[in-house]
Amino acid sequence: MKQYGLGYGGWMRFVAWVCVAGCTWGSVAGETPCDPLEPVVTQDVLDRAHVGEAADGTLYVMDLGTSAGTLYVSDAGVLVGHWVEEVGVGGASDGTTTIQTTSMVGYAEPESFVVVREEGGPTARMATAFGLGTGPSLDDVAAAGKLLTVVPFGVIAGMPAETREIFVVEYHAVIDGDEHVVVVRPRDGWDPRELRLFLGPADELAEREVYEVDRPGVGRSVRIGFGYHHRDGLLHFPYAGDVPGQATLTVGGTTDDVEWLDAASFEPAADAFLCF
Repeated sequence: MKQYGLGYGGWMRFVAWVCVAGCTWGSVAGETPCDPLEPVVTQDVLDRAHVGEAADGTLYVMDLGTSAGTLYVSDAGVLVGHWVEEVGVGGASDGTTTIQTTSMVGYAEPESFVVVREEGGPTARMATAFGLGTGPSLDDVAAAGKLLTVVPFGVIAGMPAETREIFVVEYHAVIDGDEHVVVVRPRDGWDPRELRLFLGPADELAEREVYEVDRPGVGRSVRIGFGYHHRDGLLHFPYAGDVPGQATLTVGGTTDDVEWLDAASFEPAADAFLCF
């Protein structure tokens, strides 16, 4: 996952911009029923791609229209794009390209997708496997996973292609025993501007203004500045490695502990959220 931090200077510039736009901290709350966890689907157009077919008929497609490449996998007649976390390119002599995707829905670990091209020529071989990263050769990937049959681009002509942006609950906590705070973000490739915070009873979570997101260091710790009941609030979700520490809320110079709950087990009601 990419790590971002506005930092103090960036935060102050952001605060200044919001104030110019006209604001009173914490005075704005969402009122429109919504579902911030509903996937956003974008229809894509593919005109150049490597296409490989597995023995079970599943098609793997590496889009060549972007610099990093996007990996599509067929699902019920639709090519579904998956976030590319890392791309490794071999030496020019062998023309090897390895794509490491993030974990796909329903899979426990990332999938490695390997394309080997003849130098200056067409695709020669393709393979895919789970959990091998971007270093192994195609033979290693094929041995651990499956070798794909290279097929012409025409095989996917006319097939719909789409990218589905998936949203997840990143943080869930309770303030003073009954007020819930829920933080939502895109699952893949997100930045601070895409983080959304909801506050209120578990069955009526209203969106609040977020004006600071600071992710210090490389870990999962985060500080979130937001509008809290007409005041400035600062939530801190600390981690030591992958272990969560004591979450806190600072308001008006006073810092209190908050109860950090398991975000993965949070199952909101269908009409629980109110958005801007």
